[in-house]
Amino acid sequence: MQSILNLHRGVARDDFSGWPETVGLVKLTEKAVSEWFTSEWICRYGSPKEVTVDGGPEFGKEAQDAVKKAGSRIRVKTPYYPESQGMVERGHKQLKDSLVKMCGENGGKWKKYLPLVTLSDRKSTKRTTGFSPFEIQFGQLPVLPIDIETKTFLAVEWHKISTTEESMEARAKQLEGKEEMRRKAAEKLKKSREDSMKYWDRRMANQLI
Repeated sequence: MQSILNLHRGVARDDFSGWPETVGLVKLTEKAVSEWFTSEWICRYGSPKEVTVDGGPEFGKEAQDAVKKAGSRIRVKTPYYPESQGMVERGHKQLKDSLVKMCGENGGKWKKYLPLVTLSDRKSTKRTTGFSPFEIQFGQLPVLPIDIETKTFLAVEWHKISTTEESMEARAKQLEGKEEMRRKAAEKLKKSREDSMKYWDRRMANQLI
């Protein structure tokens, strides 16, 4: 969790795709965090296998109980060592920097721009996977207003599909592409994490722990 102007921005991020869910909270409490996690993640995507939190006070017993109630394991990382959360912490910084630029001198508008910045994050290609979170999640790029206006290949004209067979064929091709995309993303993510581990091993080799 990070705060801006005494309001708080909550971020949950899928460790594989990088898909973020964000929220602006007036009060950063365990109750607010647990309710948000339940309504915005569990109710949309189901229970994750594991949830990693940064060990801040908002992730106390009530918030952890909500995670355990969902059937998920919980891992608590030290809040003083953000590198241990890799992509999540990098994503936090990118979101915050984007909000600052969007708001300019009027920082009070950050909550207004949060959904737009979140969408931008979802459609931005990640170095670790080679794809955007949206592509990995849905198997295609998001369709934006400009795609509809210019009739790009992203704006599939589903209304022209008249038979069940045509619909099944179109969806099957979409799913086939999604699985291939996920396979490539998993391979690239694995290599990225291996390279990151080698980097930190070299960096910490001469330090006492």
